[in-house]
Amino acid sequence: MNVGSLLIGLMIGKKVNYMLFIFKMGKKKNRKKRIEDTKKWKKENPMKVKEQKDRWRTKHREDIKKTFDEWKEKNKNKYREFMREYSKKYYQENKEKCVIMMVAYNKLRKELLKKKDYLCEFCGNKNNLDIHHKVYSNANLKNLMVLCRSCHLKIHKREGGFN
Repeated sequence: MNVGSLLIGLMIGKKVNYMLFIFKMGKKKNRKKRIEDTKKWKKENPMKVKEQKDRWRTKHREDIKKTFDEWKEKNKNKYREFMREYSKKYYQENKEKCVIMMVAYNKLRKELLKKKDYLCEFCGNKNNLDIHHKVYSNANLKNLMVLCRSCHLKIHKREGGFN
């Protein structure tokens, strides 16, 4: 390699670096505009934004749940404290709704306990009775079971923990 080609190589290298610098500066200027345009579009199209988020959540639901479960396992005390504070805040903001729900739940619970003769459906125990949901989103009598505390815990351990 001669000196001339070395100098040309250095000049080309400097020119390429300079061109990359100019290109990056242009991207930074355009970035601000793109961010402004995106914010404007999101304000003008809230339903489309919601649809995009819903599609993303649906696509990544398992990953989100896995990541959250891992975090929850590592940060048990933080999670408990968060849930405690969240529950207090929710109750304060929705006191009437919570009272109505508790009255309805207690009525349903008493009705179910009476129907099942105050006995655990697995072992026949009469102490420390809980109500177990077969499917958590449904709270009608056909979906509920009366279980003693130990049987209830065994079911949840078999199903992979509390949901």
